[in-house]
This record gives sequence, structure tokens and C-alpha cells, in this order.
Amino acid sequence: MRTLRIVRAVLTTLWLVIVTAAGVSTWQAWRTRDFRPVPGAIISRGVSSTTQRSTSTRRSSQSTQRSQFLHLVYRYEVDGQSYDGNRIQAGTFGMASGDSLKKFGERFPEGQSVPVYVDPADPTNAVLVPGLSSVAKMLYAISGLVGFGVFLLRALTTPAKPRTGLP
Repeated sequence: MRTLRIVRAVLTTLWLVIVTAAGVSTWQAWRTRDFRPVPGAIISRGVSSTTQRSTSTRRSSQSTQRSQFLHLVYRYEVDGQSYDGNRIQAGTFGMASGDSLKKFGERFPEGQSVPVYVDPADPTNAVLVPGLSSVAKMLYAISGLVGFGVFLLRALTTPAKPRTGLP
């Protein structure tokens, strides 16, 4: 029973972290609702890679994990002044490697004209894709699963109250 309470505490903390990250991502995306589109162009596009090695304490094996991140630089003009931006979408925490990164990057070839969404109060604050990111949606889905686990463990670890009498 004590082990279940520890697992519940760990899952509750994890759930709070995930819900907080999703909330921050949503808040940042919500702020883009008033951004106005202006003409822009992709001036450079690239992918950077990082390799991380992890050593398992249970086994004497090492695993290598490679992550890729899409980098876009775009130029846009507001009230006759030119700006460069690199934020793809508000509320994202980077992109994982794989087909989704490749497909997303293909939407923005170098030299392509694109709408850039600009904060009317601060023209240096711009994004290529306004709205809620797929990262935030994924975080909400994960938080739902972890939250279900937390409430299930709570039901299993909370002692039943004795009934005191008939109504």
C-alpha cells in the first residue's frame, strides 16, 4: 500500500508538470489570436541534429538517441521596416525527428512567400503558424492518461470511511 502511495505522488507530480507545460503552450498560442498576417518570405531553412548517449544503470549497454530540429528564418515587413524572425509556432518545445519534421519543413522551402503572423503591439514578435500547436495537443492527451492513472491510484489507496448509521 505504501508503494502505491509513492507511485501516486510521483504520478501526481508528473501530471502537474505536464498540465503546466500544456497550459503555458496554450497561453502562448492564445496570444497569437490577434496577430495579423503580413507578407513574408523564407530566407533560410535548415535542420540541426543532436546526439545524446544514455547509459542504463541496469545493463551495461549504451543507447544513442538522435534528435533533429527544424530552423527557419523568414523576413517580413511592417510599416516599412524589415524584420527577421525564426519562431515557427508559439508554444512549441522543439520538434522531434522523423517524418512529421520532414513533412512540416517541406511546407516552407527557401525563397517561398509565406504569410507571417505579427503581434500588432510588437512587430518583432511573429510566428509562421498561429494557434494551438500539436505539441500542446499531445501534452493534453498525455495529461489525460496520467491523470486517469492518478485518480485510479487515489481510489485504490484511499481508505474507505466507515458508515455511521442508516439514513
